[in-house]
Amino acid sequence: MCFTLDTLASDPDELKDMNEAKAKFGTPFDKWTPIEVDAQATQCRGKAVQAGSAVATVLNETEQALKFGLFCMTLMYFRGLSLLQKQKNVWNTHASKPPPPTNKLDKPSLLQGERARQANRQRYLQLDAANVKAKIGLNRKYLREQERMAAYRQKLYAQHRLAKQETRASTHVRAHSYNELSTN
Repeated sequence: MCFTLDTLASDPDELKDMNEAKAKFGTPFDKWTPIEVDAQATQCRGKAVQAGSAVATVLNETEQALKFGLFCMTLMYFRGLSLLQKQKNVWNTHASKPPPPTNKLDKPSLLQGERARQANRQRYLQLDAANVKAKIGLNRKYLREQERMAAYRQKLYAQHRLAKQETRASTHVRAHSYNELSTN
């Protein structure tokens, strides 16, 4: 029994044709070897993109832009989910209504209602006391501001009065000196 190298070739004519094709085009191994050797040599020489080059800078910028874009898309996705959930809760009337009380024990008792009213009264009393303190503080602040403005106003009046007096005095001195010069 004779085994041939190629099991597809059953007769001598096919085997001859295959050998001619191999001689003409070469085997895949023969084609692959120079490519692999060239790739290994390129890898030994260095990287395809050298650090610090313009291409590396552009690649880095592109990578950063893509990362930022993915981050923004993820952020928008989760924000959209959050807003959708909020809108769903707003428009879902069945979920927003409290369930109806099933028996007498679920209804608030008279004592609980009275406690709630008492808590509200207490809260309003505390708010009124806080409002009174706030009004007193505002009045004190207003009075301080009025006193400060009055002092500033008096200072301006004094400066203006002094300027007027100096102007009158200089006019008087000039007139007096002019009279003395004209009499002499």
